[in-house]
Amino acid sequence: MSDPPKTGDVYNADLRIPKGSEPGFSRPVVIFQAPELAHFTSTFVCIPLTTNTKRLGIPGTCFVGRGDGGLAADSVALCYQLHAVDRTRLRERLGRLDDATVPPLADALLNALGIDVESEGSQPG
Repeated sequence: MSDPPKTGDVYNADLRIPKGSEPGFSRPVVIFQAPELAHFTSTFVCIPLTTNTKRLGIPGTCFVGRGDGGLAADSVALCYQLHAVDRTRLRERLGRLDDATVPPLADALLNALGIDVESEGSQPG
């Protein structure tokens, strides 16, 4: 891996054997972290993807269309299952998400973390 992965890059990752309803096995993930972190750690924060589009109704998910980021099928970003993975688990880079896909993905991630972006910075009434 020559250049460190950046937010919006899509990689196939080996997430190993899952327990319960964890995402696992080999699957695409979206890197989602500040680029400077790559200078301090060998792990990358990533969002697992699934082709099970029935998951789209769950809070903290975001649709990612076929072809976006090199994906072979329509997918759902499972922001509520955010992962930190070692760089050795990242296999081949599939591509990079379109710029228009990243903001809705960020909103879904903040939603999964319980952060209401709409009310951030608002003053008590």
